[in-house]
Amino acid sequence: MSRIFHPSDVLFTITPEPEHISVRDGNFELSDGSPDEEQIAAIEKQMEHSEWAWCSVKVTASWGGFEGSDHLGCCSYKDEDDFAEGGYLPQMQEEAMEDLKRNIRAAGWEIVEAGLNEEERQAVHDYLFCDSAAMDIAGTHVKGPEAYQRVTDYLNELRGNLAS
Repeated sequence: MSRIFHPSDVLFTITPEPEHISVRDGNFELSDGSPDEEQIAAIEKQMEHSEWAWCSVKVTASWGGFEGSDHLGCCSYKDEDDFAEGGYLPQMQEEAMEDLKRNIRAAGWEIVEAGLNEEERQAVHDYLFCDSAAMDIAGTHVKGPEAYQRVTDYLNELRGNLAS
């Protein structure tokens, strides 16, 4: 089975989850190797009112009923915005996207990554989901390689019409 996959259709969520490693076992040390008690105390105090103070961050990519995720442990942030500005988010989104693709393929789906402009995307969406006559060829729904070929042919035709 094939699905048209467009990265802009992926929904990303960021979730702080409980961290199973204690703050004291985190890497908060002074230059002499001793624990940074001041920083540890500040994080422990912040933990009383913020789930972001000491957590594992999960970034989830969702698309078409499938999910992929990436985790980063031993995190300490003020809030989600602070995490997003910290620099890890783009890489975690890439990892979550790759996990999402692995999960889609593991379910037996072929991913057709569409590098389409907005007009092409809308036309393909209309072709696949809105026009029941296009979905129903000779009384049977087209699936698998035949559907993939028909969408490919349609895209090529569409691109030819848009270019002229």
